Amino acid sequence: QGVEKDYAKAMACYEGGAQAGDPNAQYGLGVMYANGHGVAQSASLACQWYQRAADQGHVHALFNLGYLYSNGQGVAKDMDKALDYYGRAAALGAWGATLRARLSAGAARCDAVHQAQALAATLPAEVQGRVLADLALLPGCAP
Repeated sequence: QGVEKDYAKAMACYEGGAQAGDPNAQYGLGVMYANGHGVAQSASLACQWYQRAADQGHVHALFNLGYLYSNGQGVAKDMDKALDYYGRAAALGAWGATLRARLSAGAARCDAVHQAQALAATLPAEVQGRVLADLALLPGCAP
């Protein structure tokens, strides 16, 4: 059964932990701002909180920063940075060593994108569609 959603309580919990430097809380705040849960939706604030968590190696924050940079949400669109963040997330083992190896070895971007598309099937449903849509936008990299 669980409990009722209470975004105000969630924000209060996340804010305390985030200000204390907890990367999971920082990531949580990023998610709250990205989705507008209990706060005005703000890709810019989401990016700031994801960055703080990513600076501490939070794999999901790294991945979400890749998404924001690939779409220019809250930051200037920058596919090189997006692929860098996606690659750093992969380097932490979250989405497979094959993608990490291809990115770090300087393999062709489309080759890495195709690997990322294959690995996206392992992502949670809430991010899988966004990631596949972003990857499909890369010029000359149709599946």
